[in-house]
Amino acid sequence: MSGSQFDGAQLDLFPSYMITKRSSRRFIVRTTEDGRGIQRCVARLCEHFGGRYVAREQGYIMSKAGVANMEAAYAKGYEAFFWLLSDKDR
Repeated sequence: MSGSQFDGAQLDLFPSYMITKRSSRRFIVRTTEDGRGIQRCVARLCEHFGGRYVAREQGYIMSKAGVANMEAAYAKGYEAFFWLLSDKDR
């Protein structure tokens, strides 16, 4: 589909996270499980951008800016390892 309106767009049929508004300034980011017990890319990005896991909510509580940064990094294909934020392709 060269030159179409979907060039460069990420079309996920099964998104790997879901965002729920908790209050006026806080959001819950829930990751979908892959069944293997391995922490997914979204979970590592949430922790990198200041998310804190809350067992009661079964997700990461984050600020609006943190969610926006996490979504932008996920869309660009970044991966977070400990203190490093890098491109997945490298």
